[in-house]
Amino acid sequence: MRKPFIVLFIAALLVVGAGAVNYTVSVDLSYFFGEVRGVSLLWCSVGVAAFMVVVAFITAFSARRAALRAQHGLELELEKTYRRLRELEASSSTSSEPAGSAAAPAGAPGTSPSAPDESRHAITPPTPEEEAAARVVPKA
Repeated sequence: MRKPFIVLFIAALLVVGAGAVNYTVSVDLSYFFGEVRGVSLLWCSVGVAAFMVVVAFITAFSARRAALRAQHGLELELEKTYRRLRELEASSSTSSEPAGSAAAPAGAPGTSPSAPDESRHAITPPTPEEEAAARVVPKA
C-alpha cells in the first residue's frame, strides 16, 4: 500500500515542478460564477497536485473498505460451511455406529494393525487465539 502512494507523491511533485519551472506564465481562469485574471501556473499545478492526492486517498479508502467487506463476507460463509461440516460429521458418526455396539479394542482378533488411524485426520475447531489471529488484517 505504501508503494502506490510513493509513486503518487512523486507524480504530484512532478506536476508542481512543471508549474515551478513555468511560474512566470500567468493564465486567466473563467468560471461560471466569475473570472480570475493573472493566476500563476505554479498555483494551478499546486491545485492539480492536491486534487490528485485527495482523489487517490479517497479511492484507496473505498477500495480498502470494499476489500474488508468482501473478506468479512467470506469469513461468514466459511463459518457457515464449517458448522454444516460439523453437523454432517456428527450425524455421520452417530448413524454409522449401530446402537449397543462397542468398538473393538486395538489388537483384538479380526482387526488389522495396519488400519489407518482416522482420528489424526479429524478437523478440530480453531481455538479463540487462532480465530483472533485470523481476523487481524495485515498491513500492506
